[in-house]
Amino acid sequence: DDKRNHAMEELTTFNCPVRYYGLMYSHSSKLSATLSVPRSPPWSIKNPDSPILVKFGGKTVNAQDKLEWKAGEVVEAISYNAAISGYNTFHANEIKKFKAYSLSSTKCTFKPKKLTKKQYKSSGDTKEKEYKLRQDYLLAAATVAEIVGSHDMSELLNEVGVHLADPSGALVMIELFRILFDEHSMKYEQAFEIIKKIFTYKYTGSEDNYYEVPVLERVLPRHLEIIYLLNHNFLELVKSKYPHDVIRKLSWIEESDPKRVRLENICYTLARLFLIHMCKDKHLLRDFEPYFNYKEKTMEICFGEPHRKWIIEVNAKLANILTHYIGDDKWKKDFAALRGFEAFTNDEALAKDWTAMKLHNKKRLATFLMSRMNVIIPNEAMLNVILCSFNPGERVIMAGLYLLHQYSIFKTERREIAPRVVIFGAVSPIQSESEKDTLSFLQQLADLINNEIEMKGMLTVLVIADCDSKFLEKIIPAADLSEFLTPANSCFMNFVMVRCAMNGCLILGANSLPVLQLAQEVGKGNLFRFEPEENDKGQALDAAMRGLGKVDKGEKVRALVGKSMEDFGSYVATHAQAEECYAKKGDWIAKAVLAVARCGKFSLDKSVRELANDVW
Repeated sequence: DDKRNHAMEELTTFNCPVRYYGLMYSHSSKLSATLSVPRSPPWSIKNPDSPILVKFGGKTVNAQDKLEWKAGEVVEAISYNAAISGYNTFHANEIKKFKAYSLSSTKCTFKPKKLTKKQYKSSGDTKEKEYKLRQDYLLAAATVAEIVGSHDMSELLNEVGVHLADPSGALVMIELFRILFDEHSMKYEQAFEIIKKIFTYKYTGSEDNYYEVPVLERVLPRHLEIIYLLNHNFLELVKSKYPHDVIRKLSWIEESDPKRVRLENICYTLARLFLIHMCKDKHLLRDFEPYFNYKEKTMEICFGEPHRKWIIEVNAKLANILTHYIGDDKWKKDFAALRGFEAFTNDEALAKDWTAMKLHNKKRLATFLMSRMNVIIPNEAMLNVILCSFNPGERVIMAGLYLLHQYSIFKTERREIAPRVVIFGAVSPIQSESEKDTLSFLQQLADLINNEIEMKGMLTVLVIADCDSKFLEKIIPAADLSEFLTPANSCFMNFVMVRCAMNGCLILGANSLPVLQLAQEVGKGNLFRFEPEENDKGQALDAAMRGLGKVDKGEKVRALVGKSMEDFGSYVATHAQAEECYAKKGDWIAKAVLAVARCGKFSLDKSVRELANDVW
């Protein structure tokens, strides 16, 4: 919801007329199942006078020389409407969320209200998968009914553009084709042409977006027939030109047991344009290159972060500094205008204001942590943060091993450590065993270091198992150094990294594509990058691993380390460079100022302008 609200706010700011369609869940997927939203949220207006009937089950019959879907079950979708405003504009756009209700005249084999009770997952048991399909179709059918009901069929191409945010949007395309082909008796070619021209799709990079054919056949029999029809005609176009193994990859149907419908493949085939989030690993898209002109059907776009949220709202002190030194507040609506801030890189007055701003934010964070976690952190030390999911791919264990390395050096050589507070924050739920092992390791590490009396005031470690938006809003403005340790094959831009850079926090990261993209904009000298070195003999890693027994008696973390730490020596050396730079306050502030001034490419403003002007 946060991402959707920010995107809608940005679009409204630029007077782009859009409407968002979604479902109104009774329970938040991020909160306890016992916590529900109010029956009539004050920000939404219930619209019971225009219900939409959504059909399920039944069968397809021949009626007057055309196919007709006779539904077995019907539920009612009622919309809750809300207006969303933009920044410094008189315009507003609409958010419509649908809620499922039962009809007294129809009996269902399922409970209609459960369709909008919570968000279901496609990875659950058979019952969960069926509810996920019904839930997805409820939104698809209600959305298409709204579009068709408010536009003349002959004007759809000129008046409507639909952006699909995830693979389940494939059902929206199939439903619209069904309406045009079955109910409006439109010719196949004409209906197909409309579908191909009005839809755009954001590439997710996921290979696990399916509906099982038996479930689809039971819940949406007519849609399965249409999928088979469109898939057959599509494959007929390519089978004479390309080998059988390519055909199998392109097919919408996976010949598994049970058979599955590939939603990504439907989106790739039917959508007018794929939006790619600065991703080098386009393995799924490559399979489709034989079918279309790859460059013409793809557009690489950076889905940025809302700078008004992460500066004006979250870091008011920085917002005031930017407006004061630039001389106006045009940057609030055009983040690229921050380039004017570069002129003050070495300004002594700015350096004082910057130091005061960071100190204020650190004190605010300390107060917040005291109230939420009953912990005390020093205000004057460098604030080093690692905010990511705790899955092995994020290599958060590397940061833990670095602290063990520092601890070992202190204990053996009595070498002082520059004062530092390190915060590990899990920004996604901890679910897998490896994530739980990582959390346990970090918590034991924090206990080891924080209870070392001789290290008091030098090194403080804090682990936040559920680092939600409230924590991020206090941590990011106060942070000095933020780490992103995903290896070189990582391709998706990290939203936390962009938020940190916007707030004048320097980045220390592996030589991955997102870090390189950021370096290209802010300047390679204004962040800290590391990569594997040929002469790295692993001495630093060995020193850290020797201390692992103090916090990992079960050896579980040792098993997670594997071969992903070949750049650990370079990582330790880069940390030393960052510490040396931080000791020179003027140099550090100059780098931070340049990072903020050059982050315009990563603003959500730029993303929505590109979408509005070049896509929609």
